[in-house]
Amino acid sequence: MIILKPKKLLYWILFGVIAYQVFGYVKIQTYGDVVVYKRLAKAILKQDDYELRYVSVGDVASEIKKTQTDRQSLFYGSEILFTFYKIKSRSLSPDEQNVFLIVEQVSRVNPPGYDTLWGENVVRLKHEVRLVMKNRRWVVSSFEDPAIDP
Repeated sequence: MIILKPKKLLYWILFGVIAYQVFGYVKIQTYGDVVVYKRLAKAILKQDDYELRYVSVGDVASEIKKTQTDRQSLFYGSEILFTFYKIKSRSLSPDEQNVFLIVEQVSRVNPPGYDTLWGENVVRLKHEVRLVMKNRRWVVSSFEDPAIDP
């Protein structure tokens, strides 16, 4: 039988907790529906109309395009350095054909006149997204953010 000293036991417990947290983060960030949502969000930031139409159905892309100037004004003319996504909740329907996501998009930005590596400010936008399974792939069926639903 292996007997661990208290210091080693504490290290192994800490390692286990960190490994479990990393596994949970990677698992949720790689679900197919979350990947499609992130493709949509990146297309919105880059103003990529083709990608918007590819990952959405119906008039979702046109609704997003209509509110693009309002969305850009939320950044106050700042330069976006990088963006990451915090999945607040993910609800899968019992038939596994619909998913509802609540996500916080976090962008680190530099306002005009600043040139920092990490970003002087942070812009947080809440997205509510519904995805449906169509022809064995996830597509966005509804999208709401502060620019669409103030």
